[in-house]
Amino acid sequence: MRVLITGSTGFIGSAAHRALVAAGHTPILVKRPSSDIGKNDVAADLTNLDGLRKAAASVDAVIHAAASDNPDFWPISQAAALAMIAGLPDGGRFVAHGGSIVFGPTTSEPANPTTLNAPPPLAARAALDQAILNAGSARVRTHVVFGSLVYGGPGAVIPQAMMGAARANGAVLYVGDGSQIWSTVHVDDFGGLLVAAITQSDAPSGRIFAADGSISMSEFADEIGTALDLPARAASDEEAAQSYGMFAAAFGMNQHFSGDVARNQFGWQPAADAKALSAAITALAQGTST
Repeated sequence: MRVLITGSTGFIGSAAHRALVAAGHTPILVKRPSSDIGKNDVAADLTNLDGLRKAAASVDAVIHAAASDNPDFWPISQAAALAMIAGLPDGGRFVAHGGSIVFGPTTSEPANPTTLNAPPPLAARAALDQAILNAGSARVRTHVVFGSLVYGGPGAVIPQAMMGAARANGAVLYVGDGSQIWSTVHVDDFGGLLVAAITQSDAPSGRIFAADGSISMSEFADEIGTALDLPARAASDEEAAQSYGMFAAAFGMNQHFSGDVARNQFGWQPAADAKALSAAITALAQGTST
């Protein structure tokens, strides 16, 4: 398959790029015009809707992995996604990685939430994900892959946020009693699921959850504490707000998903073993990558 991919140098996008190559597909990279443009690359930024539409018309599928935490980016990303979906030929597939915390709190049991309940700062992020899902049709199938605690190297937002706060506070801080359950997935397995989503031609449009294991936030804090040789403890409300900002409330929620659909409907087989999370946290603390 010829697959157009945005954000190919980012945390998630680079994992998707590796998975595409490993599966024998041909990645077509969307790059800023000021970048080093290769033979198979497309020179376009995400505001070039006509260029993106034309690029999508020449491929079999799109992986939209461009990302930013800046709310100003999300409407731009949404317009770009809809342009590429419109450009894809009949039978095309479109997949994007979804936002974190956009479903609000889950239960402590594995779940496949269906209603977006994003906190106000993430409303536009949730709107982007929903717009992609709404654009799915019999002509072009669309999927959004959601994860909660994605780890596996520099760019892993939650591990880096907690490590940075730990170094500043002299302790790894968790919110509340730390019993909140978060699903875990290695970034390479997340990238593999993005690729699986475009290769299952009979799968209807919809949400997919990348969940391999799970961990409580206090246990995760202990993992980071071991790697940094720092204690882990509950944060006061003031400490949580100062250290984590808008993530403070999120760290007090369950974010527990089920990977059953990914495995059963998309043939997803995550490769990370039981020691992968500990190894990744240690490597991140040491400034190496795994």
